[in-house]
Amino acid sequence: MDPILQKGVGLVTGAASGMGQQIAIKLAQQGCTKILCVDLNDAGLQETKKLVEKVSSATEVALYLADVSDSKSVKGMVDECVSRFGRLDFAANNAGIGLGGTRTHETDVALYEKLYRVNEKGVYLCTKYEVQQMLKQEPLDWSQGDERKQRVFRGSIVNTCSLSGTASVPTLSCYNSVKHAVVSMTKVDARQYAPQGIRINAVSPGFTLTPMLMGGGAGLSEDFYDGSKAQSPMNRLTFPEEVAETVCFLSGFRASGITGVNLHVDAGASLFHVI
Repeated sequence: MDPILQKGVGLVTGAASGMGQQIAIKLAQQGCTKILCVDLNDAGLQETKKLVEKVSSATEVALYLADVSDSKSVKGMVDECVSRFGRLDFAANNAGIGLGGTRTHETDVALYEKLYRVNEKGVYLCTKYEVQQMLKQEPLDWSQGDERKQRVFRGSIVNTCSLSGTASVPTLSCYNSVKHAVVSMTKVDARQYAPQGIRINAVSPGFTLTPMLMGGGAGLSEDFYDGSKAQSPMNRLTFPEEVAETVCFLSGFRASGITGVNLHVDAGASLFHVI
């Protein structure tokens, strides 16, 4: 159990499946008792709610349908969280889509624009309205009776990025470009809002065993899937539970001195893609 997660309110986008679903589950297991799960997939959100309540009967789960690429939708998401739970302490900006296996000159412009709207603009909009709320509210204080060890928690944001945010992965130039932007945005925002007690970090999964990847949502071929395993020193893909555990760590008490970090959870794949 995390003593700060036990005190605060969580919000997870892309929560209907995969990493987002696991983040919601792990937050509940670590003691978070109020979580807003957000996605466009209502059936998936209902399944996430059942899974969270199964592992933690003490956790109240609210669901919200939102398009992270739409400003009004994202503002409504944050407003709903505050209306329902009174505040927002931990945000996991996890919603995203994939685009794989195409070179720049072969990529459809409409597909690239959709990728940008969800994966980059979506993180910007979520951060914008989450920070606005966090700046308004009183911080959570955890000094353990010693003012010299005071740790002020006004809010934590963790952006789901990607191995592609720091690497040059062939045939993924458009996907790489938006993920590089998210890494940069995370670092700049972390510096901007650290004085106010808001920590902003990123987690960068490698190829992860999620429905989006395995179900073909990223358009990846079987050869690409096998090749991605070969590019990992561990010779395997990343598990969504591993990403979720990392998000919970970055959100909680034990990471109170960490901000502006992009933490790779990729079975070592980034060791082959240092740039």
